Amino acid sequence: MYLNNKVHEIYLNAEVKDGSKLSEMLQYFKTADPEDNRFGPLSDAVKKQKNFNREVTDMCSAVEEYAKEYAKEYAEKETTMTKVEFVNDLINDGCTLEKALKLAKLDEETYNKYKTA
Repeated sequence: MYLNNKVHEIYLNAEVKDGSKLSEMLQYFKTADPEDNRFGPLSDAVKKQKNFNREVTDMCSAVEEYAKEYAKEYAEKETTMTKVEFVNDLINDGCTLEKALKLAKLDEETYNKYKTA
């Protein structure tokens, strides 16, 4: 079937390694090695894209690590605040501070730090 759509298709075999420039370029397309500078602007574009991807990956990892740390700190603070509220409720119900702290598994220094917060 013939289509007159002004498109020219060329099929190349990237498995052939005959030492020609075309063969070398096809091998380059398969590996896209950013350290291979044999193909001028093409090599520059590949290097730029690969480094950009690494930078994005590094930034994503840094943001993800920050989010995990923030979530951990937030959860710890919320847990402590819940324990402080529990101690206050126990004290309001007539429990001693020492007993309330023991039941809440909270030390007095932490309680005093957060009880007015």
